[in-house]
Amino acid sequence: MSEPGLNILIVEDNPGDQVLLTELLKLSSIVIKQLLYASTLSQASSITMNNNIEVILLDLSLPDSSGLETFRSLKFFADKIPVIILSGLSDTEIALQAIKEGAQDYLMKDDFDEKILAKTIRYSIERKHNLEQINHFNERYKMVSKATNDMVWDWDIKKNTLYRNAEQFVRILKLPAEQKDNSGDFWLSHIHPDDRSNVAATVNQWHIDTTQKTFEIEYRFLRGDNNYIHLSDRGYVVRDESGQVNRIIGAIRDITDKKKSEQALKKSEEQYRYLFDNNPACIFIWHLDDLSIAVANETASSQYGYSLEEFKEISVTKIRPPGDIPQIKKFAEDALQQENFYATSIWKHLNKQQEEMHMEISSRRISFNERPAILAIAFNVTDKIALQQKLQEEKNKKALQITLAVISAQDKEREAIGKELHDNINQILAGAKLYLGLAKNGLTNYHSGLDKTDELINSAIDEIRVLSHSLIPPSMQEEEFADALDDIIQTTMTGNSFTIEKKIEPFDKKIMTPQMRLTIYRIIQEQFNNILKYAAPSKVWLTIYQAGDEIMLSIKDDGKGFDLSAKTNGVGLMNIKTRASLFNGELTVISTPGGGCEIKVGFNCQKMTDN
Repeated sequence: MSEPGLNILIVEDNPGDQVLLTELLKLSSIVIKQLLYASTLSQASSITMNNNIEVILLDLSLPDSSGLETFRSLKFFADKIPVIILSGLSDTEIALQAIKEGAQDYLMKDDFDEKILAKTIRYSIERKHNLEQINHFNERYKMVSKATNDMVWDWDIKKNTLYRNAEQFVRILKLPAEQKDNSGDFWLSHIHPDDRSNVAATVNQWHIDTTQKTFEIEYRFLRGDNNYIHLSDRGYVVRDESGQVNRIIGAIRDITDKKKSEQALKKSEEQYRYLFDNNPACIFIWHLDDLSIAVANETASSQYGYSLEEFKEISVTKIRPPGDIPQIKKFAEDALQQENFYATSIWKHLNKQQEEMHMEISSRRISFNERPAILAIAFNVTDKIALQQKLQEEKNKKALQITLAVISAQDKEREAIGKELHDNINQILAGAKLYLGLAKNGLTNYHSGLDKTDELINSAIDEIRVLSHSLIPPSMQEEEFADALDDIIQTTMTGNSFTIEKKIEPFDKKIMTPQMRLTIYRIIQEQFNNILKYAAPSKVWLTIYQAGDEIMLSIKDDGKGFDLSAKTNGVGLMNIKTRASLFNGELTVISTPGGGCEIKVGFNCQKMTDN
């Protein structure tokens, strides 16, 4: 490839020297693109600024400048261009000084030929290029040194010289900048006595292990304000072909805050672990993605019977009843969709022996080992719930006893009234009827009102007999229960236009105590009265049967019916519901306007047996 041509500027005020340089350049191997000439420094400045000059041949003695100031002035506007000094014998020392200040080379006038001139130009261009590269790298290094929080250092082992960037040396170590390149005892004396042996061993290892290229060490360092700080020192070992250490390049970082944070975190973790392990509540952390238990505390281990290691091998589904698995999966799905998920509820859990426990749990979503999880704090409230249930049962029992007492009192009062009507009032009316008959027999001509009076007394006696029978319950022994039902059915149908169809299917009659039979009798009586008052039916169906553990009573009519949503519970239905509750019965009412009405009462035989 051909060498590109150069633009060369000759700064020389002697015409003879200009001609000589021109001829030598033309005879040399240098490819010249353009030769330019300046006889003064000001001309050189103008030409340089307006042309792409690649080499300057400079005579230091010019009409408008002389000596070293000529080079210094030229450098001001031609700093990037290689400069070769043209020197006479008297200017040799000045030429050498110019080289120290940045000139690439010098030539003694009348003491070089075209070959030396060509060689000097080429070397000067190359040296200038290399110098620019070095300056570029140095500038980049300085920028990096300033930008980083680390203190960069370079230790030349062969020359035993050390460089540290001043800004970070002063900032990190709070020492004077003039101490930045001190080595040996200076640095070692500032290392904490307890850490010196470790640092010395690291340095010694560089020389023992010829394969080692990197290192990292932490130590405490006495700062300029007499406070120890924690430093992290990392570096790279440069070796020669034999493996010997030539230099070490490294960076030091102040990790004091990090160490403090680590200590604070360690203390916090210790406190957390203490609270976690010694908390009176059961604590779990379980993952939302697969329901696995990540960690549990000692209280949980004691309550559930699993060891801490066993907990890590099971999921939360293991400690839940099988029927609750869909529920816990739905819970996990909801928690995954809400970053701030929080819930409190009582769940049924199983211990290792598959015994059921009631746990009151507060659950909050957290991140554990970079996975979404639930932190669950649980208290065993099994005994509390059992006590509450017992108290509620006692309360219900008391309420039932009160209800039973009230109903018993009502029944006794009704029975007393019935007996009073039957035994006394009817006797009085019968006496009145007797005297009325005697009066009529003694008269041949009496007022027609006496016959009407006799008729009304008979009617009153019949009504009182019916009323007293309804108030006085029949015997509720097993063999008489069916007759009592027939009697109430016949009485209800008497004088009415509807029929009652009775259907009693086989059932466990041992369950039916006389008190329960009386309750069923009164419910039938109450509903028949409701039908008489409101329903206007053409037919009524009475059914008693057993369905599983329940004895069912159904009374259905095809009468007017009513809107359940609009009609409030009347006294009749309330009485039925109250009486049914005495024997754990539940009332269901089915009715629509124009569609008749059906009441169903289910008596739970199992509950009656338990009670």
